[in-house]
Amino acid sequence: MIILSNWRNDIRLLYVGDPVETRPDYPVPIKFVGRISRNDMSKYYNQSDLFLLPTLADNSPLTIIEAMACKVPIIATDVGGIREMIVHNQTGLLCKPRNPNSFAMAIDLMLSDDRRRQEMAEQAYLYFKEKFSIEQMVDSYELCFQHTIESWERSMQMANNS
Repeated sequence: MIILSNWRNDIRLLYVGDPVETRPDYPVPIKFVGRISRNDMSKYYNQSDLFLLPTLADNSPLTIIEAMACKVPIIATDVGGIREMIVHNQTGLLCKPRNPNSFAMAIDLMLSDDRRRQEMAEQAYLYFKEKFSIEQMVDSYELCFQHTIESWERSMQMANNS
């Protein structure tokens, strides 16, 4: 954010979750909301121009799915399962971890281009409906369970035939 504050004066951060310690002279205003209920999350997503996830490690964060469902454009680091959730330059932007310049440039790019930001949010929403809707996830779990049961039954048959 320090890099970005040199380029822009319109940045405000909304931080949901346990507060983190920042320097008193941090160059960007931060509003710490604290922990909130899942039922209130959409209100905060809908107040946001971007969803930022500059994590160093994460598997498949639910917050990315939530941001997609609320049509909030996403900028995240390319780590863990995140690269399987975001199609770079289509449903969000992926940045290299530990590269604040890359992350700052992605934020500046998205905030400077309203049309691109809206298109990316819409593509992310369509991707969410295709890959992460409740129906799709239930179907995926059913298929996984079915394959697991079939595999177990085959192994039991092989054990009984031995």
